[in-house]
Amino acid sequence: MYSQVISDFLIKADKTCDYLPVLSSFSNLVDLFYKYCVSPFLMETQIKQDRYYYHLDQKSVFRCIILIVPFLGNVIIALYDLMNWMFTENQQPSSVFASIASKQSDLVGHIPVCGVFISVIPETLITHKYPLGWKSQESDWQSLICDIGTVTLPLHYPKEGGGGLRKGHDFSHAARVERLAQELCDAFEEGKPECEKLNMEQRRALSLAGFCQRAGRIFEGKDDLICKRSSEIFEYYAKHLDFSQQVIQVFKESIEKMEGHEALNFSEGNIRALIILAHQFDLVRCFKLDKTLFMLNLSIFGNRSDGVYEEFRLRAHQLAEATGRCVIDRGDKRPSLQSDFHHVDERIMPLNTPSKKCLERVRSVIYVP
Repeated sequence: MYSQVISDFLIKADKTCDYLPVLSSFSNLVDLFYKYCVSPFLMETQIKQDRYYYHLDQKSVFRCIILIVPFLGNVIIALYDLMNWMFTENQQPSSVFASIASKQSDLVGHIPVCGVFISVIPETLITHKYPLGWKSQESDWQSLICDIGTVTLPLHYPKEGGGGLRKGHDFSHAARVERLAQELCDAFEEGKPECEKLNMEQRRALSLAGFCQRAGRIFEGKDDLICKRSSEIFEYYAKHLDFSQQVIQVFKESIEKMEGHEALNFSEGNIRALIILAHQFDLVRCFKLDKTLFMLNLSIFGNRSDGVYEEFRLRAHQLAEATGRCVIDRGDKRPSLQSDFHHVDERIMPLNTPSKKCLERVRSVIYVP
């Protein structure tokens, strides 16, 4: 197994050779040899766990064949890549686990999570840029959230059944969930004594957890490891931002068990409910929800549950209308848990909108009860 450094070097060398006549002929003959003489004898887990193997596995045979022809093949591929880049405003990553920051590879690290590699901000860069960790000023904290979104949220998923990539995680969704989690916490703590409210460290952990709760979604379709991956991504950032181990454990477990019904202790159960509700409220616009699970989590608000649901359903729609165009009304009917909403693949802000601009848009939406 190649080390991470060697894998990165080989991937970079292979990409560079694609644009160099003659060298591209040799490098792509090697790629074809791998595809037909090496890859068939490797296990799927071996390919997924080694970024160089995965890079070669995802590279199309058609591209390799074209690049065997010197000069003309290089021109064709260069024009194709340029047109593709102009269309998407971001180069499509060679690996679905790469991020929209893949062009800044020196600022991106990778960690193994549940058998795949996830793009992350390197520990040294986190320490250098955010030396105060979770105690950073609010402006620096928002900058960190943007950096995590740019580096870690996947831009593409593999299409179901193979055959390329499709657009992946929408940064505006993560930004809305992060904000809804904070506002739900405000509503939950209303009228409670200070000793029963989350402290600053826990609030920052809620912000990070709300943002990362679906960062582990890297495959389109059913994926039983989304929550597990997301919890480990949260743990990686939380550790390097100097959160206490106790806080990390509570929030990590809350993310990991988002789709479960098992009981947690009072404190952990409330935190998990806030994270789940923030995510579910942002999905009210998209499709029919599990009303039982929704109301189970709303029960943390006691006899205020119905009022909180109505209030935050409208709030979620305000955020969605400002940051992602969706169908949320059917004639004169008001959206409700029973309504069958569907998502429209049309965005006010394209998927590749810079994370800073996206977060600013979400945070600029004024709450109108």
